Amino acid sequence: MAVSVGNDWGHRFNNSTPEQPFRYLSGEINAMNINKHQQRGMSGTAIVLFIFIFIFVLWIFFKLFPFYMENWAVANSLQELTEQKLAIQLDDQIQRSFLDNLSAKDVELFDPKSVKQHVTITRYEGNVEIVVKYTRIKPLMGNVSLSVDFENSIKAH
Repeated sequence: MAVSVGNDWGHRFNNSTPEQPFRYLSGEINAMNINKHQQRGMSGTAIVLFIFIFIFVLWIFFKLFPFYMENWAVANSLQELTEQKLAIQLDDQIQRSFLDNLSAKDVELFDPKSVKQHVTITRYEGNVEIVVKYTRIKPLMGNVSLSVDFENSIKAH
């Protein structure tokens, strides 16, 4: 009959016997498989949480994607204005050209009255700088909304 003195903590975790205390170092026992029942990957709760977060991010993406597509059209419309001689045009003519470019792209962000609030035209040394600033708001649910601010600018001769 063998009597154990002290604790046999090492005996419990390395699956060795008192005669061979370091058996796991010799390669007979794979130390990573000791707790193989506790190391099986993500739990069901973690998977559900991960799927929930992924769906939420995807939902936000689909809510905001049309805003960014509109902004891309605004940036392209501004870029098309650089092909014109802006320095000799009046501010109203530039704004009308900008609105015409937007309507050709099926973007109805501004009307002739609101374009003056969102489009700033600055002239200096024969150059023209046009800045378009606007905010888009998308309701999510209840009283929670997403607000996205856009600013595009060009400098032309």
